[in-house]
Amino acid sequence: MRRHVIRTVLVGAATVAAVALSTGQAQAVSTITITGAGGAISGISTNAVFDDTTSGQSFACTGLSFQGTLANVTNAPLPYTANNAIMSWAASGCSSAFGTLTVTVPASALPDSFVFTAAGTTAPQGSGFLQTPAGVLFHFAVLTCSFNIGQINFTWTNGKTSQLRLNGTSLHPTGVSAGCFGLVSTTDLIMLNATFSVSPNTIKIT
Repeated sequence: MRRHVIRTVLVGAATVAAVALSTGQAQAVSTITITGAGGAISGISTNAVFDDTTSGQSFACTGLSFQGTLANVTNAPLPYTANNAIMSWAASGCSSAFGTLTVTVPASALPDSFVFTAAGTTAPQGSGFLQTPAGVLFHFAVLTCSFNIGQINFTWTNGKTSQLRLNGTSLHPTGVSAGCFGLVSTTDLIMLNATFSVSPNTIKIT
């Protein structure tokens, strides 16, 4: 009887250890699933704001849009790169405190890719950063001042009108021209906030 009890305890302990091991392995594997895409996508933001928190300058666009493609995937390992997700950008209604603002994207900075570094079932369901081949995403020009903004983070939330949000709290301008003296410098911190309504609105990330 005693041998039976000892054997049962040992077998039970081995089973628990095996379950714990397999559970740990399962938790270590992170994946992403994208549904409702499988073709062309587009997005538009009607209030994209870039705030220079160092100098106090603010730059805004009432129209910032993109077009591209996004494929459906199932249980793709993270990080996952959605290549060529953004093929073009367009900006309109851009302004600043010291003049009309022009925002462009250099041809060498396209196409851009979504790099998903996290995904889950709770909001935001996806997050990561926009990867650009040139290290420059947007080029700003106002009066004699011009500068660039590079890598930008994003989050994706299912079921919202504005599913995609571009954000950044520690962006540093690059390629700052001499005409920006006293307005923008490479040591400034720029905070970005822009939410996009994306079509098709059937896209879901888990």
